Amino acid sequence: MTAPPILEKIEARGGLGIASDLDKFKGLLSRLNHPQRDFPVIHVAGTNGKGSVAAMLESILRESGFKTGLYVSPHLSCVRERIRLGGRWIGENALAALLVEILKSEDAPLSYFELLTAAAFLCFSAEKVDVAVVEAGVGARRDATNVFDRPLAVVITSVDYDHAETLGGDLPSIAREKAGAFKAGSPAICPELKPAALEILRAEARKLAVPLDVIPESWHAERIDWEGNRQELTSQNGESLTLSVLGERQRRNASLAAAVLHRLPPDCRRRITPDSLRRGLSRLAWPGRFQVLRTGDKTVVIDGAHNAEAASNLRATWEKSPFLRREALWFLGFNRGKDAGTVLSILRPLMRWAAATQPPGARALESRDLARLLRRRAPEARIWSAPTFDEAFKNWLRSDGPPVAVVSGSLYLASRVNDLLAPDQNLIDLAPCPS
Repeated sequence: MTAPPILEKIEARGGLGIASDLDKFKGLLSRLNHPQRDFPVIHVAGTNGKGSVAAMLESILRESGFKTGLYVSPHLSCVRERIRLGGRWIGENALAALLVEILKSEDAPLSYFELLTAAAFLCFSAEKVDVAVVEAGVGARRDATNVFDRPLAVVITSVDYDHAETLGGDLPSIAREKAGAFKAGSPAICPELKPAALEILRAEARKLAVPLDVIPESWHAERIDWEGNRQELTSQNGESLTLSVLGERQRRNASLAAAVLHRLPPDCRRRITPDSLRRGLSRLAWPGRFQVLRTGDKTVVIDGAHNAEAASNLRATWEKSPFLRREALWFLGFNRGKDAGTVLSILRPLMRWAAATQPPGARALESRDLARLLRRRAPEARIWSAPTFDEAFKNWLRSDGPPVAVVSGSLYLASRVNDLLAPDQNLIDLAPCPS
């Protein structure tokens, strides 16, 4: 079976959901000879920021000389982005071969996410990585990534409202699901969180005698290069570094990533130097999170904010940016099940012009439904429905309308921006392995 058919075949599994029957998934891993036991791992969970923190950790470890694996989700343009070796995407043929092996070992249909998670574990095992950084999908307790006996560290990046149908509708319930990643003997690290969430994390950690460290944000921005997507940061101790992603939240994520590395075992920790930490953060490629692109005389800001916490972070960054004083057209699209109404209420003061569109895929909220919601939540904005994002975005590029466009609500829209601006602009750091 060649690569494209097998990849198309697993796409059809997307409807099976993301939360796992862990017994079934562990049965598969057993038949595959437990690949998840063959490499040290840092397990990263959280409502928002987990992908950014995972990418930061991998970049720093790689710059420190480790052979790294990285598993993240979702992808922006290509499924191969989810599984990376040394910062490079897995090859198409390599991924196809792993999936063929996994499908032969199935005794019941697995979900798209479970198949890819198993492929990542097989890949990292075969490549004998020094350390893998693995991002949880939804929650942690019932997530397919929650199969490690004793991770090097467990990270909870945030606890806020999202996936209520799976995790529960209140912060204690969500926090309890995230804390399901805690393992006896493994340190746990989180930032300062809302008291209702932090109380649960501490209680769950005590049950397992897990040391839980709560990390304050330790860096502040001395200078922000908005066009270059870079922040010059200074720590409370006077140390300086460059962070190659924008956003208020990313400084907190960087503080958290650095703290995680300080809590690794001594044989890992001694290989991480101040210089390798600086290189890792300055060379990080993590698109779609308040990313600024220029095309001719137009500016595009891409941020995949799709829940209340992410929208609040987007608004805080926008209000400190030079774009606050410029006319902007907001292209918005959401998947069904997301709390689009709350996101729109948070962003409402920023929006004078808005296009209700929709991301690709069967789960997309239809543009006309989003337009109706926008008119209720932002009645003073000029709003229209744009069911075909590509055409609406190209019309804006050709127009003499607002000089700034914001693309938000879904990371899947970010991939469309990349395709529409290429080859002049690249949204993604294109570093795939050869096929």
